[in-house]
Amino acid sequence: MEGPKPLSFEEQVDLFASRGVKIKNKALAIKSIEDIGYYKLKAFSLPLSRVDVNKERLYNNIEFQDILNRFYSDKDLRISLLHCIEDIEVSIKTKIAYILGQKGAYYYLKFGNWCNRDKYCKYYLEDKEKSFKQKIYNRMQRSSSIELKDKKNLKNNKYPTIWLLVEILTFGDVTELLDLMSNNNRKLQVQVSQPSSSHMNSYS
Repeated sequence: MEGPKPLSFEEQVDLFASRGVKIKNKALAIKSIEDIGYYKLKAFSLPLSRVDVNKERLYNNIEFQDILNRFYSDKDLRISLLHCIEDIEVSIKTKIAYILGQKGAYYYLKFGNWCNRDKYCKYYLEDKEKSFKQKIYNRMQRSSSIELKDKKNLKNNKYPTIWLLVEILTFGDVTELLDLMSNNNRKLQVQVSQPSSSHMNSYS
């Protein structure tokens, strides 16, 4: 069965033009489709288009640059959000390591020490502890970190100190640990997270 015929990058630009998109710089349009892809750009063009009675998508007084602007605005927003999430993740990891590390490098290994025992029964916490330790071990096997290979940083040659542990945790792991934390440890997390005046001034 025959499918749609392949189009060159120039023909893809011509397809936009045939539907009413103004192409002021054809070379730039071709390069953009080469780098981004026709359907990706088409997705960003949809709010700028309409469908006629024949179900054909048409554009009125829309320039190709308008479509590119929408694409790059979305891309910039995504990058900014990722940076914000990364900053939050690093901060939370640091606070968790600081709070649990106050009681010892390997204090975290016993979930009953720091988890919310009022909210979770001991069997649930034991199961979580077991699965978490297995997760750590698996991550350790895949890690190329020199610090994680140094036996002085490991307990029983398997588990890293809390300060190294947080470096191999995902954001999902971190949120799970926060959910398990006792109320007292959560309060400490908030206290440690209070911004200093100098930190706040950096945003003014």
